[in-house]
Amino acid sequence: MLARQGSALFHIILLQISTGCRFPEEWSGSWFLSGHRDRLEITQQKLGSLGVCHRYQGEHKYILYKHRDRCLQCLAIWQRHANVLEFKAGECLDPSMLRGGYCHISPDLPLRTLARLDEGDVPCPLPAPMIFSYRKGDGKDCGSPMSEISRCIKDSQLMLKFQACPDIIQSEIKEEKLTCKGVWRDDSTVGQTFLLATLDYRYRRTDEERVRCFLLKNTTSGVRVSQSSDASCHAGLHSPTEGYLTLKLLHSSRSEQCNFPTWLIGGRRFFTFDFRRVAEFSRGELRLSNYSYATRRESLLSVSTCVQTVSRSSNSVRLILRTVVDCESVYKCTLFISRADGIVEMKEGLPTLVRLAACSEANFKPELKNTTNPLLSLAYQDVPGSRLDLIPGSKLDSLLPRSNVKTSLPGSQVDPFLDEFHAVSSAGKHSTLIAENLQIQPCPRLGLHNLTSGYLSSSTCNQLGFNTILFGCPSGEQMELVNNCSGESSTSTFYYCLGSWEENIRRDDGENETYGFILAKPRIRNSNSNRRVCFTYTRQGSVYRWTIGKSECLRSFSATLQAGQLFNTSRVEQCSASSFPSLHLPVVLLLLPILIAS
Repeated sequence: MLARQGSALFHIILLQISTGCRFPEEWSGSWFLSGHRDRLEITQQKLGSLGVCHRYQGEHKYILYKHRDRCLQCLAIWQRHANVLEFKAGECLDPSMLRGGYCHISPDLPLRTLARLDEGDVPCPLPAPMIFSYRKGDGKDCGSPMSEISRCIKDSQLMLKFQACPDIIQSEIKEEKLTCKGVWRDDSTVGQTFLLATLDYRYRRTDEERVRCFLLKNTTSGVRVSQSSDASCHAGLHSPTEGYLTLKLLHSSRSEQCNFPTWLIGGRRFFTFDFRRVAEFSRGELRLSNYSYATRRESLLSVSTCVQTVSRSSNSVRLILRTVVDCESVYKCTLFISRADGIVEMKEGLPTLVRLAACSEANFKPELKNTTNPLLSLAYQDVPGSRLDLIPGSKLDSLLPRSNVKTSLPGSQVDPFLDEFHAVSSAGKHSTLIAENLQIQPCPRLGLHNLTSGYLSSSTCNQLGFNTILFGCPSGEQMELVNNCSGESSTSTFYYCLGSWEENIRRDDGENETYGFILAKPRIRNSNSNRRVCFTYTRQGSVYRWTIGKSECLRSFSATLQAGQLFNTSRVEQCSASSFPSLHLPVVLLLLPILIAS
């Protein structure tokens, strides 16, 4: 009885002594440990189910008190990374057997690894893309065909694409997504690096199946990598060339230097017409993000790398891009045309897994039929708040041009591949990119126009909301839409011009036709008006035919005819200092004409 009371009193004294022992605050949180079904919750006093902090002895050594077993255990623990702890634990002894309170841990004890999986990922130390051969255990190398490691949209993730070799039973076709959690140098060998990561594959569900460690070493030809056999991190991991699974990574050859033109990479960011996407170009990379105009927040959507220049001129370039969405990558033939300062049109072909096929006629100039672009569907369909008309193959396709026309840029050398710009069907993605903070530009001085006809009703003026348009007159930077339908007083809506250009288009009948485009923004706008509109016109003498694009600069009048958004004007006067005396009346600003608001 006395012995029991003495033992209980001794343990109470032990617990009182342990109140001064603390683990580092940055260790607090939830940790995975192989062999434990539940996560370990670490606090400054407790190392989860491993025990309570009883005494810190210096040099990474602690004495833990295990209440359930009423014993003391020596623990040596090292913080390898913010997300990785490694430790060795000695035998749990009765307090009376711990001589002088000194902690001794055998160097032969195995290292165990604690991994924090929910506190953020880290950039992966492996470059990508690379090709690799692999070997399981003492088996043969599988290197024909070569496997591939490719980048994901996040720098903390890589995609491992294994190929099967016909003569090696242990080889298989599979894809694994590697997410890097922690990286640290190997203390025992110079030049070696440890990586803790998760491997996601369709049949892996638990952390025990997903967590693995890797040992890396750079060589002159690439990187040697070995992988542990389980989540304990050190089982089967002997050296970068010996392990449960070993990989020989080789740098992918790149045939040429591929960069975007200077008019894309001059420190500008570009927004799509509707301000739902923002594009940032560097020398060889395009980063496309979702964008909220209301909150100014961005979320990365895709990363495209320039891999080949197909054709180039002073104001246009056609490139093969490798586009990555999440961890899926495809090749796309992409055409960029500089239309005006800060205004670029981008046309994407169909995605393909084969680089050499990207700019083939089948992918960049497909048959004119309504198809769906798988990559863009993947990129846009699951975006919260995205509109249906951003998904290829939706009702927006009926508004896209379908005529096979040919184009050349006025004042510049004709590029043969620009013939394809108008020929890509709705299966490709066409975008107008507008530079951030684009300044107001002079309007084309087209003069004074009177409305002659429209396609809404017989009451053309009242339905459209205007009957006269002034282009660059008298103010060179403004368009004025004048409503004088009643004949008593006039009201006007003003637009600032952001840029304009004309294209000479050769129709199927061989005749040339000039298409003009004016990108503009309202001088005053409310929540219901468009931030940008694009006026498209063709002309024959003094007669102009017009349509207005609210999401792109339209190149087809047939779709807008059905929607009732076509009108004709006749030029009455050219711009001059003495023009338009009849229009200098008191003006009331309207937010938008009925045509554009409809």
